[in-house]
Amino acid sequence: MTPDRDALEQRYRNWLRWYPRWFRRDHAEEVLAVLLDGAPPEQHRPGPAECLDLARGGLVMRLRPRIPRSDRPTRAALWFMYASAAVGLVVLTTLLVTLDEVRTTILARDPGFSRAEWRGLVAATFRPMAVALALSVLVWSSLAWVRGRGHRWASLAVAGIFVENTGSLLHGLAHGSATYTPKVLLAGGVLWSLEAVAVVLLTVGESRRRSGGRRRRPAAAPTGGSPAHRPP
Repeated sequence: MTPDRDALEQRYRNWLRWYPRWFRRDHAEEVLAVLLDGAPPEQHRPGPAECLDLARGGLVMRLRPRIPRSDRPTRAALWFMYASAAVGLVVLTTLLVTLDEVRTTILARDPGFSRAEWRGLVAATFRPMAVALALSVLVWSSLAWVRGRGHRWASLAVAGIFVENTGSLLHGLAHGSATYTPKVLLAGGVLWSLEAVAVVLLTVGESRRRSGGRRRRPAAAPTGGSPAHRPP
C-alpha cells in the first residue's frame, strides 16, 4: 500500500470514530475495505460528502435508543426531548441576536433609559436566561441519551426539570418579560410544549410497562383446592 493510501486509510479511521466502539470493533475493517475500494487511486483524503455521511451515520447510531420498538411512547418521547434541545438552541440564538432590538424597543418607550440601566437589565434578566437555556440544551439532550440506554431514572429527572421550567416560564410572564422579549417567550412556549409532550409520553410508556409486567406475572397456585377435591 502506498503512503497516500495509508494516509487515506488513517483519515477514514479517524472519521469512523464518530461510531460507537462496539461498531468499530465488529465492522470497522469491513467499512474501511468498502471505502478504500470505492476511492480513486489518486485520492488521499476523504471527500466532504463522505465525511458528512460518516459523521451523520455515527451520530444516528450513537443516539439510537436501546429500548424495544414495542415501547413506542418512550421512543417518541426521546425524539421530542432531542427536539426540545434543538429548539432550546434556537431560542438561545434568538435571545442573543435580538438583544439590540430589545434595547431599541426600550429606548423608544423610555428615551431616558441609561446605559447603566441596560447593563443591569442584561445582568438580571437576559444573562441568567441565556445560561438557563444553554444548560437546558445540554441537560435535555443528555437525559434523552441516558433514557435511550434504558435508565428509567431519567424519566423522573425529566419530570422534575419540566416542573422547574414551567415555573421559570410563568415567572417570566408575571414579571413582564413578554413586553421585552416576545420572540424569545414565543419560542419558549414552543419549547415548553415539546417538553410537556415528552413528559406525557414517558409517563404513558412507564404506565404501559408496569401494566404489562402485571399481566405477565404468573397467577398464584391455589393452596386449598376446590371443595370437591379436598382430601377427606
